[in-house]
Amino acid sequence: TVLAAEHSWRLDFGRAVPSNTHEIDGSRYVAAVGSLEGACTVRVLNLNSKEVEVSQTYDLKTKEHGSPEAVFLTGYKTKEGVPGFRFLVVSSDNSVALLQQGEVVWLREEALASITHSLVIDFPVSTAEAASPSEAQSAFSLSDEIKMNILNLRVILKVATAEELQQVTAFKLAKKRTEPAHFDPNGFNQQILAL
Repeated sequence: TVLAAEHSWRLDFGRAVPSNTHEIDGSRYVAAVGSLEGACTVRVLNLNSKEVEVSQTYDLKTKEHGSPEAVFLTGYKTKEGVPGFRFLVVSSDNSVALLQQGEVVWLREEALASITHSLVIDFPVSTAEAASPSEAQSAFSLSDEIKMNILNLRVILKVATAEELQQVTAFKLAKKRTEPAHFDPNGFNQQILAL
């Protein structure tokens, strides 16, 4: 049974996940998504008339993606003037699917959907820099980095001259050749650690 706005409807699939409510022309709707015989079944319930407005089955294999964990409902008016609905379904494997008019519009395997925290950290000090810090210093000083960032900004804003554009290109090429991924004393090169 799905409870929404103090009304309940009996659905013929086991565990159902209710959506947010969505209003179209004064009528409020809620979707209930569940798994029935290995496919994703969606029911849209009209909270005003207490009727099942839409009942559709989608070819979203629950054996591959797990059961629905969350659903987000949005609606629109069709050319015929009747309500149409879109469903964004998040499955237990963190895949995200957009469902509309009986079709799976797209499916994304969200491998990074469970990131809970991230850290920005410096690269480790290289062995050459640890042995002889004066020789391993960056070929580019802080003032060079700032100058190049200003030139990059001018390029982005499309106000750079042809000479400035060549300077940026030459700097990027030289930097790529001389700076491997290791500790940067200026703090510009860092890595992001996703947890």
